[in-house]
Amino acid sequence: MKGKKMSRTDDDVDWSLTSWEGSRRAQLRRWLTLTVRERLQTIEDLAEVAKRVAGLLRPSRRNAVTGIPGVGADADKGVPGEQRGPSEN
Repeated sequence: MKGKKMSRTDDDVDWSLTSWEGSRRAQLRRWLTLTVRERLQTIEDLAEVAKRVAGLLRPSRRNAVTGIPGVGADADKGVPGEQRGPSEN
């Protein structure tokens, strides 16, 4: 069968995974198959990716820093956190 492309049919697709709820259930099932060590490593890897992405973002008028204390405020130091302003349409 060299050169012949295989096409997916409706029978090849698990349609229960195509909804938000079905996709979430599938993610949870995959997560539960991981060991504790794999879960911790995944969380650390995702935190690193989040830091890298945050470092790539540049301030703009749309997401300019406001003087409003945000969720990330350092309560013990009395330093307000940064919160982004509303989107402009």
